[in-house]
Amino acid sequence: MKKIINALSIVFILTGFIVISNSCTDEFFDTPTGNRFEPDQHYEYYIDADLSYLGCFVYLQDLVDNLVLVNGLRSDIMDVTQNADRDMIDINNHVLSPDNPYLDPSVYYKIIINVNEVIPNLPGILEKDRDFDSTILYAYTGALVTLRAWCYFVLARLNGEVGYIEGNLTEVDPSKPPKYYSKAEIINILISELLPYYDDEDIFRFNVDHYALLGELYLEKNDYWNAIFYLKMCIDGDGSPGYM
Repeated sequence: MKKIINALSIVFILTGFIVISNSCTDEFFDTPTGNRFEPDQHYEYYIDADLSYLGCFVYLQDLVDNLVLVNGLRSDIMDVTQNADRDMIDINNHVLSPDNPYLDPSVYYKIIINVNEVIPNLPGILEKDRDFDSTILYAYTGALVTLRAWCYFVLARLNGEVGYIEGNLTEVDPSKPPKYYSKAEIINILISELLPYYDDEDIFRFNVDHYALLGELYLEKNDYWNAIFYLKMCIDGDGSPGYM
């Protein structure tokens, strides 16, 4: 059953990637970056929240190939051929080295830091755009919390532990390394972060399935009752159109 659930990770990331690809033109990804906008200049309107939300998913295109490869080689979905390089063979043999380029964690932390920047700035839009209400804020926040939790979960699965950035810090001070948690510890933290959003149907329209992730987290800690509960909610859906 775990192999089936692991496949949800691939579905999760591919869904987000497809959504972004279909929602944006090539120019969206190729636009050169100029001077960075300050939060008080950018978070003014509903569309600013939307663009900031989508921007957190852009980095998924940098990790989707490696994610599919790593998931495939660590299971029985894929196997190496005579053309495979040493790094692929190591992954297939479950020899996970920190200098293996296919296991590079930096892209996950780029997503985490972007999410950490967006979340604390969204509430300011409430006072500036009447179309951006508390329900929409709740949905955006829940979706971003789910994306961030997914990144931590993948890193914990790969490495057995994860460096966790406490709070919504928008910048990381290299002189103050993040606190490291074991996989078991980070799973409990992520569940506590996700539970406040699990029953909100509006989040479904943002194509981030927090039910699936909660199910995976509970399955990883062998809490099968809760795993079945949330995975069934993922499968049944809320009756509205969606990608998962």
